[in-house]
Amino acid sequence: MSYIENCIIKFYQLPSDVQDALGGEDAVQALQSLELKYQIDLKFVVILVAIGELDISDIPEYIMKKFNLAESIAVKVKQDLVSDVFSLLLVSDLDKNKIYKEDLKNFFTGEIRKLLNQSVDLLIEINEKFLYVILYDVNFNEELLNYLYNNKTIFTKTNLELENKKVPGTVANWLKLFISLYGLKEFNDFTLASFLTEVKEVKNLSPQEKKDVETLIKIFRNLKFFPDVYLEKNIPFEEFRLIPIPKVYKEKAVYFSTENITPTAEPDIDNKEKILQKYINYQKFIDKIINQADNLLKKSNKELFESFHQAINSKDKDNIYLYLFVFAKKGKLDEIFEQDVKIKEIFIQHLNKKFSKKIADHFANNLLEPVYLSYFLQHILKDILKLDDGESAVLAIKLVNELKRAGDKQYLPIAYGDLKTGEFKWKIILEKDDRLELAD
Repeated sequence: MSYIENCIIKFYQLPSDVQDALGGEDAVQALQSLELKYQIDLKFVVILVAIGELDISDIPEYIMKKFNLAESIAVKVKQDLVSDVFSLLLVSDLDKNKIYKEDLKNFFTGEIRKLLNQSVDLLIEINEKFLYVILYDVNFNEELLNYLYNNKTIFTKTNLELENKKVPGTVANWLKLFISLYGLKEFNDFTLASFLTEVKEVKNLSPQEKKDVETLIKIFRNLKFFPDVYLEKNIPFEEFRLIPIPKVYKEKAVYFSTENITPTAEPDIDNKEKILQKYINYQKFIDKIINQADNLLKKSNKELFESFHQAINSKDKDNIYLYLFVFAKKGKLDEIFEQDVKIKEIFIQHLNKKFSKKIADHFANNLLEPVYLSYFLQHILKDILKLDDGESAVLAIKLVNELKRAGDKQYLPIAYGDLKTGEFKWKIILEKDDRLELAD
């Protein structure tokens, strides 16, 4: 058997999620585009990296020798492979970005005035999602602006006068009114105060409507002049608020908390390469375990959970993860508390002792909440098995991805690859009065 054939066989022995990511339609299209761009065959390069025969950092040297390319071109090939192909391995992180964009779109195309007055929690959530997405897509504020400009939902009952015509008080029309009077140049607080006190349409509003119009104009300003709007005021990026928060709101980060999860620097190719290489390296540990999973899938849940309990009691690292992977492959990992009464009862006692009876009761009535699965997995992987944050987080990502492949459509944002720091992280768990929640 030739070296090439041996490498191909190893690739098809990799876990299915890796094969799907690097051999799926998105990867194939991206790879074909790069091969056309550089006029070289890159398929085997991808295989070598996937099976651990070639580190990402060594791709340029390999390409220079094999295809006789200049170093500058070889480095660019590596960067494009990292950005367009290998990044597909980080399914959870990419999904998170996509989902957040959809959530932001829904907010800015929806009934904004109603949403502004729904809850402070929602506004905080939208702010944090904007900060996350804008780091990946620096022009996303323009897309959100477009949603505002075209938002035809009613914002106030009061009609407006535009171009000598009476028009309904929609989001779009309020912005058009402001722009018709003050233009699209950056404006200050004095300009806004003038609009709120001197324009006849605003004078006719109720106090709450006037407050909401003020918020709408501020959102428009923050989007239109981002990032200058916070840079000029010397506001730290993580403290910037796209939507003004009307009152002080504090949360306490509790169990397994780490540093603030909001990235403070734009993603760069080095960190993306770093985290992808870590993902591939962790894969070597996982490969040894999950190849045994197929032999266990036919066993009953009762048998599996009995073996799982034994593995936990003996702190058997390989078997603990093996059974977690089997539960994910069967589509049952997120139902673990419903499927295993013993684990559920032990966990209720733990939450009651660690936090409060209210939180334990909330768990008992909400067994499918992702935060409790996250807490449980972190307890198993970090407290019992003594894995570090990075290794335990990437194992969680693998479990969630396998759960998706089993047909589970629920998104479980419990861990992610931070492309700004080059590290794998768990989402912070927050303690509320009567529950635990995942921070956004």
